This record gives sequence, structure tokens and C-alpha cells, in this order.
Amino acid sequence: MQELLLTNYLYLAINIFAVIIPFFLSLRKDVRFFNNWQKLLNVYTYVALPFILWDVWATGEGHWSFNPDYIVGPRIAGLPLEEILFFFTIPFSCLFIFQVLNERKNLLKNIFEKVAIKLNKTYLKLISLLAAGILIVSALLTPTLSYTFVVLLTSAFTLLVLAFARLDQRFFRVYIIYIVIVFFLFLTVNSVLTAIPVVSYSEIHTLGVRIGTIPVEDFFYNFSLLTSAAIVFYKTKSIKSVIKEIKSAAPKTDTL
Repeated sequence: MQELLLTNYLYLAINIFAVIIPFFLSLRKDVRFFNNWQKLLNVYTYVALPFILWDVWATGEGHWSFNPDYIVGPRIAGLPLEEILFFFTIPFSCLFIFQVLNERKNLLKNIFEKVAIKLNKTYLKLISLLAAGILIVSALLTPTLSYTFVVLLTSAFTLLVLAFARLDQRFFRVYIIYIVIVFFLFLTVNSVLTAIPVVSYSEIHTLGVRIGTIPVEDFFYNFSLLTSAAIVFYKTKSIKSVIKEIKSAAPKTDTL
């Protein structure tokens, strides 16, 4: 098994590992994840696609590269097929977790009440704005480190969206637990990718600071990707909900 994984199929196997359990659990009727396929499509369109384009640019600029020993081979716009697949499997698995948490809103409310955590939207907004300001200043101090510069500005923009997107307390209850859970998924996947390594990073485009084997920039990258995915998934409406609103808003006609 070990010899099989340490071959060209490794990155593909990581993608499958990341998605296989959430995929089969999402087929359960009580989860109803696929009822939100329109929302998932929005995430792929408005979040995954821009990140793929960023990936194409960054790979071309030499911010990172892919070890040919651990990928199947075919590339699209310079990206291995497995790298493109990454932007479908990881958001799918993470948003499945988000949806499950969102369906357990009463449980989450009880958890926050028991630990005496009261979410104040004003404070959360101020924290997001402060963090965004710090990231913008940090980016301006590292203009020659391309990956660092871009990822810090992207994270700052994500925090600004988090502050101004008119998200309710229900979102933040779900989001706080969601981001903690997917953080461990990120650590698992990225640790493998960077330890072997499947993905190598250029030191001239980063700070050179790593947590374990993961460049510190990747923590901001994944925060931006997974937070943006959660916001788009939560804020956009499914076709069913739109039809329901139209029906409820339609004037009723009296029948004789």
C-alpha cells in the first residue's frame, strides 16, 4: 500500500481521501446536502474558479511547483489535474461540514450559551477590520515577496467581506466551529503535500517561515479559500428557496 501511494497516484489519492467520507455521508437523506447543489455550484464559480486562476498565475511565476513523481501527468494551463481537483474536493468536504453544523443550529446555540459565549456582531466586525488593517500593512511591507504580498491582501479582503456581508449570528456560530474543524483537515492535507513534498515553494516569493512543513502563507491562503466558500454558500439562495419566496409573495386570488 505504501509503495502504491508513493507513486504518481499520491496527489490523486490525497484528493480521494479528503472527499470520500463526506461524499458518502452527503448521500444520506437526513443530511440533505445535495439539496444545496446550486449553492455548491456558486462556490465553485465565484470562489474556486478565481483561486484556480490565481494558482495558474502563481505556478507560472514560480511561487510553487509540483513534483512530477507524485502526479499522474496531464496538465491544464500548467496545473496538474489533481491540483484543479483539489479546488473541488476540499470545498465540497468543508462545506459538507458547514451544512451539517448549520442543520444543528439549536445544538450550536446551546453550546455557546453553556460556555457563556455571546457573539456581538459589532465586536466581530471591529476585530475583522483591525485584522484586515494589520494584514494590509504587513503586505505593504513585503511587496517583493509575491506570494506573501498577494495572500495577505486576499486575506484582508476576505476579512472585509466577513465584516460587511451582513452575516447573522447563526452564521458566526456555525462558522467559528466550522473553521476550527476544517483547520485540522487543512493541517492533515497540507502537511502531507509539503512534507513529501508534492508541492514545493520558492523561498524568494515567501517569508521562509514554516509551521511544521507548511509555509505560513498557506494558513492565510486556506483561511481565504474556506471562509469565502462558507460565506458564498451561506448567503446565496438555492433555486427551491427562491421559488418558495416567489410563491409566498404572489398575490392570492379568491376562488368562487
